[in-house]
Amino acid sequence: MIHGQIEDGGTQWKDIALTEGSDGKWSVKGSFKAGQFGIRALNQSGDQKGWWGGDTKVTGSGASDITTENGNLKLTKDGTYTFIFDPETATLEVVAPVTAIDAIEVEAAANVDVVTILGVVVRHNVPAADATQGLPAGLYIVGGQKVLVK
Repeated sequence: MIHGQIEDGGTQWKDIALTEGSDGKWSVKGSFKAGQFGIRALNQSGDQKGWWGGDTKVTGSGASDITTENGNLKLTKDGTYTFIFDPETATLEVVAPVTAIDAIEVEAAANVDVVTILGVVVRHNVPAADATQGLPAGLYIVGGQKVLVK
């Protein structure tokens, strides 16, 4: 289970149950508040038998939102996360949802032909980025795709 302040952001440490998967990893998904926490294992009688805190390896898309403080892990901002803990490797994977797209990378397109809707080739083997520059308004087929030039 996760034991810490991240359930409600308060000063009280509370337990958050983890579900053990068929792969032996423990996980939970939810909305969490900034605060300190750790992962603890309990025996059958409810006594703590293991603690993973600030020395735990943290990976995943949300790893930058985790620091250490006082020997514990610390979630630095509120958000929705999935925590996946592997007790065999003492690794915590923190998955944060995508909240923004910083950039879109587009591969450079091959050269294309530009054809009118009547089938007349008006440009042959030109770079796709420049294919419609300077063309009169109309509907064209550029590299096999319909394109409207205004």
